Amino acid sequence: MNGYKYYVVYSLLTVLMLLSYSSCKGENKGSNNYLIRNENDFKRLLEKTENIDYLKFEFCDTIPNEIVKFTHLKTISIINYNRKGIPLVLSKLKSLESIEFFGCNIQEIPKEISCLKKLRKISFSSCKLTAFPSGLQNIESIEELNFTFDKISAIPDDINTLSNLRVLTITLADIQHISPNICDLKKLEKLVIERSNLSILPAEIGNLGNIKTLDLRDNKLCSIPKEIKKMKNLKELILTRNHISILPDAITDLENLQDFDISENEEFNHMPQNIGKLKSLQSLTINDCSVNELPNSFSELDSLKFLYLRNCKFTVLPKQLNKLKSLSNLSMHNNDLQGVLDFNGVEKLTNLDLSECKLKEIPKGVFQLIKLESLSLRGNDIRIIPAELIQLNNLQQLDFSDNKNLKISLEFANKLKQNCKKLQTIELIGVTVDEKTRIKLSEIWGDKVIFEIGLD
Repeated sequence: MNGYKYYVVYSLLTVLMLLSYSSCKGENKGSNNYLIRNENDFKRLLEKTENIDYLKFEFCDTIPNEIVKFTHLKTISIINYNRKGIPLVLSKLKSLESIEFFGCNIQEIPKEISCLKKLRKISFSSCKLTAFPSGLQNIESIEELNFTFDKISAIPDDINTLSNLRVLTITLADIQHISPNICDLKKLEKLVIERSNLSILPAEIGNLGNIKTLDLRDNKLCSIPKEIKKMKNLKELILTRNHISILPDAITDLENLQDFDISENEEFNHMPQNIGKLKSLQSLTINDCSVNELPNSFSELDSLKFLYLRNCKFTVLPKQLNKLKSLSNLSMHNNDLQGVLDFNGVEKLTNLDLSECKLKEIPKGVFQLIKLESLSLRGNDIRIIPAELIQLNNLQQLDFSDNKNLKISLEFANKLKQNCKKLQTIELIGVTVDEKTRIKLSEIWGDKVIFEIGLD
């Protein structure tokens, strides 16, 4: 992400987060949650009740020592604290389970904080961090650790001291290195490093045997180590927007993988030959890649329900799709499809996107998909709607937008209304329709038909 884009994203998200943090004037999310902006707010709260679960301090100069009277306090958010460091009084809040810092100047966590045996979650956002704060390694009770908008460049060697860590999330940072010691986090279930500068994954990452989610989107990865095959519990793998051109065959050993996204790796051009081994795979997203065919074993993905092949290089509908008995959602948007499109075998298909596929007619195979609920044919050159379309009586959304020369007869419009009673939306944006016909179609379809963006 270049500097300008980063600044824009940073600014927008910062404003949104501040609005979110500041939305709770007084009580919030129930009677045990309060926002403190000054000393008087705190005094009034102290006079009112000591039964507090959640406190927010915003733009404050100090955290009063009297906070220890809130013996049931579980979560505290400190936003734009005007002093450097973490107030030591927090170490006396024995019921504290979660601490959130936003816009604070923190480089070190006092060793006293490690005395909070119930502390499970710490979050840092825009805290001017360039590294993990020193002292963090002493808090062995931590299960979730989050960093956002901080220029952290590495996951340090002493990460392995956080032996109870289950979730580690680092977003919009500058991560370039992950210590091999991360493999010692035997309880880690979710690792997210997104919108960063990571270019290499250590082979040791495969030893995270308990991990279920690995999200590495928006980095600079060119390859994935073959040791990933050892992540036998991995269910979700997200590699969107990297520089990956090839996947190791070992990835097909991820027997519990359910959701895999490798979108927007422009040089990625083929799936592993044995991808059919991923028997648990339910969702596969390969949008904006250079893939133009699928391996034969693809037809063995018996659990696959969602398949997204938008903006790829396909010229024919892959024949392997015909054996995907569980497939319910298919997007082929912006592929130059030619020849006969055969949908035999995918009777469970409910959502089909054939937009911008340079089609000149509706493929006849579509009319066999009697369970279809959503059909997009936007941006093609279709001119005639065959009468067979009314067989799709489960349709709810139908999009013919930007087929400029499409002709719609009033007879067909009436039959569609009579046979497709579940139809909720018919989009004809960008279709040339004279005023008289537009009025007639509006009389037949009512507010279900959309001719203009923002108008119906």
